[in-house]
Amino acid sequence: MWYVYMVRCEDGSHYTGSTPEPARRMQEHLSQGSAAAKYTRSHKVVFLDALWRTDGKTDALRLEALIKHLTKAKKLLLIEHPDSLETLFGEKLKGSCYASVPGTTLSQPISESNDCPQ
Repeated sequence: MWYVYMVRCEDGSHYTGSTPEPARRMQEHLSQGSAAAKYTRSHKVVFLDALWRTDGKTDALRLEALIKHLTKAKKLLLIEHPDSLETLFGEKLKGSCYASVPGTTLSQPISESNDCPQ
């Protein structure tokens, strides 16, 4: 299982990434050490805005790339409506399953259930 996440930085900017271990990755970003992304080493992460679960790395990387190309306004819309991936990206996500993981915070554990149909 892989995850795609959007975090908010202290300056109001957003960083999008993907990982198989979101709890570990969040700690790396928060530490601002060498394991953090170059961006989050210089932009302090303050909030986990959105998290999606998917079955594999390829799907996670595809969604991460699509989100990174959105305008700021569309990123904010996606954060407000995390279940709107299909509406925003349509055919670009065909054949893949992405499930929003609501109520997750930087410090709260992430449930390992899979909401994608088998």
